[in-house]
Amino acid sequence: MAGEGYSATTATVSVSSVRKPMTKKDAKLAKQLAMLEANAENRFDIPAWLKEVVAYMVFLVAFSVLVFASRNNTDVVSYATHWKDFVEFRSVGVTTPARVENFLQEFLIEDIFKQDYFTIDNYTAPGTSAYVRGSAIIGPVILRQVRVLPVACGAAHESLKGRGLVEATECYPTMSEGDEDTTYTKQQAVVPQWVNEYDFFTYSDKTVTKRKKIDGIFAQYPAGGFVAKMTKDNAPTVLQQITSSSWLDPKTRALVVDIIAYSPQTDLFADVQVLFEYLPGGMIEHTVNVKGMFLDRYAFTTLFQRSIVGLEFVVYAVVFWYLYTEIQEMRIQGRALYWSQGWNWVDWSNLIMFLLVLYYKVINYFEFGSMFQPEDAEDPERIAQQIDALGNSLLVQDQINGFNGFVLWLKLFRYVAITRRMLRLSNVTVVIIYDVVSFCVLFFVVSYAFVIFGHLLFKSKVNDYQTAVDTAITLMRGVYGDI
Repeated sequence: MAGEGYSATTATVSVSSVRKPMTKKDAKLAKQLAMLEANAENRFDIPAWLKEVVAYMVFLVAFSVLVFASRNNTDVVSYATHWKDFVEFRSVGVTTPARVENFLQEFLIEDIFKQDYFTIDNYTAPGTSAYVRGSAIIGPVILRQVRVLPVACGAAHESLKGRGLVEATECYPTMSEGDEDTTYTKQQAVVPQWVNEYDFFTYSDKTVTKRKKIDGIFAQYPAGGFVAKMTKDNAPTVLQQITSSSWLDPKTRALVVDIIAYSPQTDLFADVQVLFEYLPGGMIEHTVNVKGMFLDRYAFTTLFQRSIVGLEFVVYAVVFWYLYTEIQEMRIQGRALYWSQGWNWVDWSNLIMFLLVLYYKVINYFEFGSMFQPEDAEDPERIAQQIDALGNSLLVQDQINGFNGFVLWLKLFRYVAITRRMLRLSNVTVVIIYDVVSFCVLFFVVSYAFVIFGHLLFKSKVNDYQTAVDTAITLMRGVYGDI
């Protein structure tokens, strides 16, 4: 700003005096800074600046309101928490195979397929197999077993076997150290007599289960497996067959219980997943994951819902206007000068994420519109798979929106360079970017060293240090005081 005794010449001299001798890269950067500062008086015309800032703030607030209002966050979190507490109440203390069978009996037979706390007269839904705690269970409850192939036993085992201290048997590693078994056999490759009698002895791959890989505490488990399906009519029989045939045995490495629940009062879905990890030592660890889902993002029932849809049209109209102005700016300045300005890269990252979210919005809208057709009542499992797939797609959409919102709010720093000091701060940020990147690399190396140290030191004693990822998360939480 001229009134403050600040000029492009002063800025150029200061940059040159700091970096001597100048490299070709430094000279190019100094030239770009001088060009930007030479136009500072025109760029930061106060009325034009205020107009641009106010317009961007209105757009930013509208986007934030749209993200939070269209997701029904409070009800979704409450519904997911309700189901997680319900499951964890029954799964506390499940650490052995016998207790897993008790859990299946108590939770599935006595809770899901028997209790009926809030009865609604004449309530029906396609694929509803039970009604519990005000929620319909959509489709069957799926039990999916993941099995591991045997491997050669260790030297200690062979030595003990040679001395007659242990029996000759196969050894079954953790899932992270072994391969998935897709043919159901017992020890020594013995085929049980029930293989041709019960469907849950037949392997189903991921194209049939329509599920994704699961990250457990000790390993990542594949999407396929041996599947048993339970409904209100056959649940006691299926559980009795599973128990009597010893379906779960030492080769079992994971048992996944999948439930899709729907609350007609709040129009919310819950994808409930209970993972039991069978460890080679005979113990079991379990994890409960519940994903709340609000699928109907474009309901027109109330005035508030219609206003949210209208706000979305306004936001995307502004997005396309920003897209047009960026293209025009590139055409006027030329590609070389345009892409030499860092904020333009940020602008395009925002625009690309907006367009990507728009793609997901259109796909998800038509996907939801095609669900719950009358003919689907004959295939309730397909309904549950569609709900899960749409929920995952909406989750990706929300994650992109979340990162986009983070970048949009950071972009407010673009508008603070209205005084000499703020402009200098903005220019310094550009100059030191390479040093910041170098520091981040060094910080990552040092942090990873602490991660490895903590993992090796505490992995057998503290759950939060059992994997490198868990250790990194624990240390990061400790940095912010969340310990």
